[in-house]
Amino acid sequence: MASGRRPAFEIVTTRSGNQICVDIRGELDLGTHEQLRIALSQAELRAADRVHLLLSGLQFCDLGGVELLVAFAEEVRHEGGSVATYGASPMIRKLARLIKVEDTLTIS
Repeated sequence: MASGRRPAFEIVTTRSGNQICVDIRGELDLGTHEQLRIALSQAELRAADRVHLLLSGLQFCDLGGVELLVAFAEEVRHEGGSVATYGASPMIRKLARLIKVEDTLTIS
């Protein structure tokens, strides 16, 4: 029987040299946007040569969540780095196609 509780939202960041992996898990929606915004605003993330966003643990992501990821990718690119995503669900890939963000962030 389902408990009705929403999955915990969690962001786990690991570093290897000048590359950073950000593993985002749970539900990314209006209630968790601020947590993601704070985590991604860390200067060390924007200054990395390469940021890997692992999305396979996201059970839900709304349009605002995709927009936050796109804005983050733009900031990293502005600082001379790059962002790659991995493990996005079909729902997240569809949202990315609908809002036409392919030039800014490749969702895979």
